[in-house]
Amino acid sequence: MKWVYESDKYFKICHARWATKVNRDLSLENPPDEWVLNQCESCRYWIPLAGKFCTDWGACSNSDSKFDRMVQFAHDGCNQFIHCKNDEQTT
Repeated sequence: MKWVYESDKYFKICHARWATKVNRDLSLENPPDEWVLNQCESCRYWIPLAGKFCTDWGACSNSDSKFDRMVQFAHDGCNQFIHCKNDEQTT
């Protein structure tokens, strides 16, 4: 049996369930500008998941965020966002 994170069906089921518990109202037609720029996937504390999940889901590892240790949607965000620059080393 293959890992569930490689399954399209399992990804769709999880995505639908997890997407109901995001921090921001992602259905807004005109979200605030900072929402577009400050998304989880570009935060220095973002840890992407594996398999089918890696482009849309990851774990927050920012100890100052209320989402620390939680799986988050890549396009969601929070007030503890810190932009990750490609040339920046993490500690």
